[in-house]
Amino acid sequence: MENAKPCIFCDIIQKKSESYLIAEDKVFVVILDIFPLRPGHVLIISKRHVKVIEELDDEERGLLIMWVNKMCKSLKSSPLKAKATQVLLNNGKEANQTIPHLHFHIIPRYGWDLGFVLLNFLTRFFNPFFRIKRARRLNRIKEEIKSSLI
Repeated sequence: MENAKPCIFCDIIQKKSESYLIAEDKVFVVILDIFPLRPGHVLIISKRHVKVIEELDDEERGLLIMWVNKMCKSLKSSPLKAKATQVLLNNGKEANQTIPHLHFHIIPRYGWDLGFVLLNFLTRFFNPFFRIKRARRLNRIKEEIKSSLI
């Protein structure tokens, strides 16, 4: 990866950057998105630097689906009480993948919250209200999700 831009997810996996770690195994890490579309928005990230899902082998894809299922259940049973979950993969630059490292978004949905999702999508990187007490809020949400892992 000579002359390549640093990868924030590789830095998180190598513990060079902080994250709100929920769980991990030998293949994936699960962290909170620090600019969530809804409270409890998590990312499932491949520890191996691959760009798209087609680069995973069959075993890795099976583990990925296990984590997607586990996190969907956890978000619904956690104190966050999500009513549903939205599973999102931007699989390539043309599909709006902004970080070229495979990651799934699991976005908890609470009913009648589409307006919040759209507003947060449009403003999440520069909205100053996202930064107010962010660490405390994300640590609380992280612990709520971890307490409900099945």
